[in-house]
Amino acid sequence: MILALRLTGLVLVASIIYWIAGIIFSGPRKLASAKNQKRFFLLDDISNPRKNFFLTYKGAVFEGEKYLGITGDSFGVISISLWPKEAVKLNGMTHEDFLFIQSELAKSYPHSSIEWNGSAKEHLRKLMSIYQ
Repeated sequence: MILALRLTGLVLVASIIYWIAGIIFSGPRKLASAKNQKRFFLLDDISNPRKNFFLTYKGAVFEGEKYLGITGDSFGVISISLWPKEAVKLNGMTHEDFLFIQSELAKSYPHSSIEWNGSAKEHLRKLMSIYQ
């Protein structure tokens, strides 16, 4: 009887530790942490090309949608559409920051073209007019 109670207690403690570790190491929590630390983080399920992804860089969070098509001899992601979740967070971002995001996405999706939408597209137009 005591052995069964000890075993049940051990299983309960192990379950709680596993549950807490799952919360600590979850993708959305890592994304929020990277946003607060203003560093780059890509939250993506590469094995599921139909699922949107999120990325953060310098405190701004972007959502991306992947479009499938034929890439040479295989079927994969050919186009990515990106837009910011909060347009205000784009202030202070430079053209080089957008190029960095594109280069990081190219590591995961080398055959895809990247299109900026919404306020990110407008922000890039303003940046390009400053450089010209």
